[in-house]
This record gives sequence, structure tokens and C-alpha cells, in this order.
Amino acid sequence: MTKPSEPDRYSATQVSVFRDCRRKWFVGWVVGVRGPQNAYAALGERIHKVLRAYLEDGTLPGGDQIEITVIKPNGQEISYTGDDLLQIILPYLGELPAPGVAKVEGFFELDLGGLGTMVGYIDYQFDEDVPVVGDHKTTSDLGWALKPAELVEDPQGVIYAVKALEESDAQEVELRWGYVRRDPKKPGKKIVKARMSLTDTTKSWQNILQDVRAMKALRESGCEPGQVPYDATACDKYGGCPHRGNTCRLSPMDRMKGLSAMLNLKERMKAAKTAPAAVAPTQPAPAQGAGQAVNPPEGQSALARLKARQAQPAPASQPVQTTAAQVDKAMGEVAAAQIVAAANPTAKPAKARAPKAAPAPDGFTLYVNAAPSTPYTLFAEIAKVVGDTIETEKGTPYRLIPDLYGGAPALFAKAVTDYLQLNPPGDIVMDLASEPARDALDAVAALASKVVRGF
Repeated sequence: MTKPSEPDRYSATQVSVFRDCRRKWFVGWVVGVRGPQNAYAALGERIHKVLRAYLEDGTLPGGDQIEITVIKPNGQEISYTGDDLLQIILPYLGELPAPGVAKVEGFFELDLGGLGTMVGYIDYQFDEDVPVVGDHKTTSDLGWALKPAELVEDPQGVIYAVKALEESDAQEVELRWGYVRRDPKKPGKKIVKARMSLTDTTKSWQNILQDVRAMKALRESGCEPGQVPYDATACDKYGGCPHRGNTCRLSPMDRMKGLSAMLNLKERMKAAKTAPAAVAPTQPAPAQGAGQAVNPPEGQSALARLKARQAQPAPASQPVQTTAAQVDKAMGEVAAAQIVAAANPTAKPAKARAPKAAPAPDGFTLYVNAAPSTPYTLFAEIAKVVGDTIETEKGTPYRLIPDLYGGAPALFAKAVTDYLQLNPPGDIVMDLASEPARDALDAVAALASKVVRGF
């Protein structure tokens, strides 16, 4: 058994595992049982060291001496020499900044105010027209690489963007993830790039803070592992959860129920994503046993600084430094256009089209005892999230809390309002047969852009 992690120190890995399965996170970082290291993790660490040496001073591996041996679960041993490591990284080197240019392997901490700190390592960072933060990834299949749209929602990408934007006056940052195939006989690389604006980074950072609040509350709840909610869809991810059948003992019926419930919820929440400008987490919002998630404290230091940056006017644009390569490219494009024009003397020049303005996102529609016409979220799911959170925080179901500021229903309605403001919903279907729906009806209706009442 490993030691539990230091309280109030969080990382991108913790957030990702928590989003996959709360029980897996709890067993790993609160109880302190992580399970065996992936067989290829040590190889990935060795390749990171090789790339660090290259970025620092141009040093490259080589030779027939064995650098590392990987022992697979079936007992098979695979050895890698210096020449093997060189073959693995060669296709990737041209995508990296020149040696000595980037800041390499930078450890950082982000202040989360009363929640603690977020820690991490940035593999490399340098400036182009915007700050660039890069990360090395090793994989058996380049098809596992994140897509740009996934990268900007990935916890590691968001956290790196926050750190880079805190250190500069830029209005956006570029994430650059480099994947290398770990087969020296068939090397390959894939580069994934995505840009995040200051506004989008701030929104995504708030989603991560919400997860951290939920982790902190769960850590302090006094729960046993078997009491922590689980997501059975995560049991078979990444080769299988190491806690299956050990610390986490789910019966076949438990797994079937969990799979059915979570897949159903995830599909509905995926379908409920509507506004293109809204940053919605890819997992269900912090829910069962999550504690503080419905009424976040103000003044988280990193968040406050990002918001302060947003309130400032954008810095005046600086003269663009044009490189020789850019001039050559531009001249080549002009020459190509002239050749096309000469070959088609009768062709009319294309008219420039004004870009269409993106439509402003509309608010959600509330269907009260009515059937929806678009993708929707059941209010019962939202009520479950908020109700469980209050129960964890107060130690009792919200309806059993003594009257306070208008009574328990008012407390629940306020918590629902806070939750919906942090998690912009799709349309909501509310069945007034339940007490939570009746308690929150006025609050939810006040937030809706349209209310449809039915039978």
C-alpha cells in the first residue's frame, strides 16, 4: 500500500481519474492504493529525460548499450538501447524548438485559495506570437492522440493554459501535444495543436475548481471506499482498474446497474449540450457525495487573477516580426495565384465574403409536466446532484434541515440556482410529482428563457 497523497495538493491526473470514477480516485489518493505501474510508464519517463536533454543542450541518445528494459504483464522482457531511443524520437525532433530556446521541465504550483494548490510539470514552454506550452506523449498507437477539441477540455491542457496565461499579458495560449510511437522499428509522430483564449481558459478552470471542491469534500467526509460513488464504465479503461476485485468489490449486478445508469446519464448530458460558447465538462458534473460543489467560495487566487486579466483591456498590438520563411511562403502563394490566373484568363475574381456572425446562444427551455421537442436533461438528475451535495455537507437530507432563511426548500432552490449558473444546461424537463421539483420550480423558471407547461 502506498501512502495517501498530501491533502490539498491536486494535479491534472487526479482530476482526470476523479472524472472517470470517484471511487478509483478515492482509493488511489485518499486511501493510498495506486496499483502497479503500467509496464510502459518507465519507458515513457526515460523518453521524457532524453527529450529534456535534447531541448536543454542538443544531447541525443545513441549506442548499443541497453538503456531500459520493459517487463510486460505476461513476463516478456523488451529491451531498448540508446539507438532504439534515438529512432523513437527522431521523427519528433523537427517539431520541437531548437535546443536552448525553451524553458524545460518547469515545476509549478497554482494557488487555489482555501482549496489548496494545483501542481504539475510543463515539459517545455516558449514564446511565438503567443505563449506555447508543450507536452510529450508516448503511445503504441497514434490513434489514441487527443483531438484539438478534446485537448482544450482536457484537465492537463486547461491547467497548463492557466499557468502560461498567468505568466504573460497574452490573450491566448497554444497547447502543443506531441505523440511519439514507442516502436523503434516503426517510429512515428503526431502533433496536436489547439489555442485557448483567456475567456475560455477561465471558464474551463472554474469547472476544474468545481471538481477540486468535490474531491476536498469527499476526502473530508469520512467515507469508506465502499460508500464512495463509482462509475462502472471506467472499470475496463486503460487495461482495467487495478482496484477491481480488491479494494473495490463490485458484484456483476452492481456493474450492470452502474453501467446502465452512467451510460444513460452520460448520453443525456451529451445530448443536452447546446450553446457553442458554453464550456461543458465531458463528464457528469460533480455529484453524489461531492460536498461543496453547489456554492463555491469566492476568491480562489488563480481564478481571481484570471478574472482580473479579463477585466483589463487587451494590450495594444505589437508590430509583427516577419521571418524569412514567412516571406518565402507568402511569395510562393502569390506566384501560385498568378499561375492560376494566367491559366484561366476569363475567370472572374472571387468576391470576398463577410464572415457570418456566430448566433448568440439562447437560454434553456423549461418543460413543466410537458414532453420536450429537443435534447433535454431530467430535473430529477440535477436534483440528485444537488441533494446529495447538500446531504454530504449538512449531514442530513435537505428536507430534514431545520428552517433557516425561508426553510429547507428555499435552501435547496438556492443551491439549484447556483448549480445551474455554474453548469449551463440544455433544456430541462421537470415533473412536479416530486417534492424537489416543486421546491425548485420558481427558481428554475426564473433562469429559463422559456417555460412550456403541459399536462
